[in-house]
Amino acid sequence: MKLRSSISGLAFAVGLGVLVAGCGQVNAVRAQKAFKDANKLYAGSDWKLAAAKYEEAIQLSPENGYSFFFLANCLDNLYRPTRAGEPENDALLTKAIENYKIAAEKIEDPDAGIADAERPGDAPIHKAPGDRLRERLEHGHFQDHFG
Repeated sequence: MKLRSSISGLAFAVGLGVLVAGCGQVNAVRAQKAFKDANKLYAGSDWKLAAAKYEEAIQLSPENGYSFFFLANCLDNLYRPTRAGEPENDALLTKAIENYKIAAEKIEDPDAGIADAERPGDAPIHKAPGDRLRERLEHGHFQDHFG
């Protein structure tokens, strides 16, 4: 009887492990689809919808630094300097900075550029993530947000 109970417990544990691994695979596929959908929206300069899709991709696969990078670009593009001082507008830039920083931490070689497979279609991205962030910092783009 003990052997049967042990076998049942082992079978349950193995089944649970397979189920958890399967969920991870499903999330990876869903994250990849959300990232690709976001890239299409990004390529069409639909920053608001692209940002929502990159956020979805991040929820499903938070290790992908490029999702954070492109989310930051979307938020950066939504920010309007002429509306500086408006809380909702300023929040876009603050969130962009946070996501640029996360991207810089997660992307192993930020100066390597972006592989064609990861680039949003024909989007006008000609700089590596590290270059883009450095350029923004050097030109004081974020100076009011650092104390």
